[in-house]
Amino acid sequence: MRTKLLQTALLFLAVLLMLPAACTPSQTTTTPGIPSAPDASELESLGFVSPHIPRVSCEELKFMMDNEEDFVLVDTRFKLFYDEQHLPGAVFIQGEPTPLLTQQWIDNQLKNLPQDKTIVFYCD
Repeated sequence: MRTKLLQTALLFLAVLLMLPAACTPSQTTTTPGIPSAPDASELESLGFVSPHIPRVSCEELKFMMDNEEDFVLVDTRFKLFYDEQHLPGAVFIQGEPTPLLTQQWIDNQLKNLPQDKTIVFYCD
């Protein structure tokens, strides 16, 4: 169980590290009345590993879902948790890493995600 948790955490970190190439600050918008996610300086002060990766708050995600915005929602949790319950429309891309978290394995997990849409990853 501990190995699977470590693998999931490493996959999530690897995915987050690749996001800056796909996201630009111009893609980040705020909606009046909807609390936004903390900014990079606040996240950095809290010790986040990659504070400059764009984030959305739970409220922003709900707004995006309610307004049927065009984005892909990816559940990064264990398959067991995804199978039990996941957010509406969420996809699961994680498989068993063999060998553990190589660049090729990461590329295979992400290759079916669109390059022209906002991609939102979520975990617990």
